[in-house]
Amino acid sequence: IQRAVYKVVNNRYKSYTLIQSPEITIPFSGNTVNTSIKVPVRTGLISVVVIIYNKGGRMSSASVNVKKVVPSAAPVKTLTDVTMSTDPADNMNLFSMYESKPVFGNAEAFTKQASVDLIMVNMSGGRLISPMAYTADNNYYNASKPAIAGFSTITYLFLSSPRTYVNRTNFNAIKTDADLTKFYNDSVMAIPSLGGGNYNVMNADRRVSNTYGITSTESGFLIGWGYRSHPTSSAVVLNEAFGLVIVKSVTRKTNGHYIMVFDILGPSKDQRADYNVTTIAPYAPYTL
Repeated sequence: IQRAVYKVVNNRYKSYTLIQSPEITIPFSGNTVNTSIKVPVRTGLISVVVIIYNKGGRMSSASVNVKKVVPSAAPVKTLTDVTMSTDPADNMNLFSMYESKPVFGNAEAFTKQASVDLIMVNMSGGRLISPMAYTADNNYYNASKPAIAGFSTITYLFLSSPRTYVNRTNFNAIKTDADLTKFYNDSVMAIPSLGGGNYNVMNADRRVSNTYGITSTESGFLIGWGYRSHPTSSAVVLNEAFGLVIVKSVTRKTNGHYIMVFDILGPSKDQRADYNVTTIAPYAPYTL
């Protein structure tokens, strides 16, 4: 064996549209592959495909098919009035949805790098970004370094632009995982004639929010946990678990940094732990 990988296949966006994750490496020894694969069970999951390449260049594969997935009825996880700052001195520029203390600074984040969902950066306004967006260009790199200096593990999160259907009424109506699944199916991914936004969030490739100046007007956007290929390769994305963020206010400090207050909800189960199989390490020229 030269290489062993698996892919997750999901058809939640449309029954006839199959979306695959990037290849995820499987450990092997000699000719024995470790197939103790833990895959999050999500709506639309239809199969896990194991692929093995031998040293002669030949490939063989096997697929494990999923017959049915029933959404959980557990209460969603909701955090209100989350406060973050672009100022490193405030120790509030990193966020982890499922940590007991969700907002923290670089020193604390250094001990739990694989738990980080969001970084708040100053880009002529307050902006929330996925850690993996730090390599988008030099502007993102320079804005992110104060938060993730010294990191060796970089995580992925999907963030959308503002969406009109991510509003206070819809946010407050979501009480369970099943409600959240229904919202994404009916309001986000369904075609307009069925009341949806026709937005294929399953393989949407965006890792940053809009930039917010001083405001007290609420603005909502989507987030998603899932799999993403390395930023230096062609983007292969499969987002599978989702949440909502409503920015409530942004203020500016006298030193030019920004403070943001938002509400956020997501699935009951720890999605960061489930989707950390495609984290990356820092790479040149974006060293940390």
